Amino acid sequence: MPEKPRVLVVDDNLEMARTLADNLCDRDFDAVAVGSGSAAAEILKTENIDALVTDLRMPKVDGLDLLSLSLSLSPERPVLIM
Repeated sequence: MPEKPRVLVVDDNLEMARTLADNLCDRDFDAVAVGSGSAAAEILKTENIDALVTDLRMPKVDGLDLLSLSLSLSPERPVLIM
């Protein structure tokens, strides 16, 4: 059985991130929700993530920062900015 695609969902409104992650899990993805760009950056650096869904406006590390980091670490990884 192949592994489910792993999606990192980031929003400074953690409840929103969890809702999106839950919906992705219902559609056969392995989704992880985090509530800050800083936490997401650490996960991108240390874990195998197949796709990134991120809020644009967040304190400190925002969606564009995460896009740049994701591109530098894994240029082929899809990124969706909300």
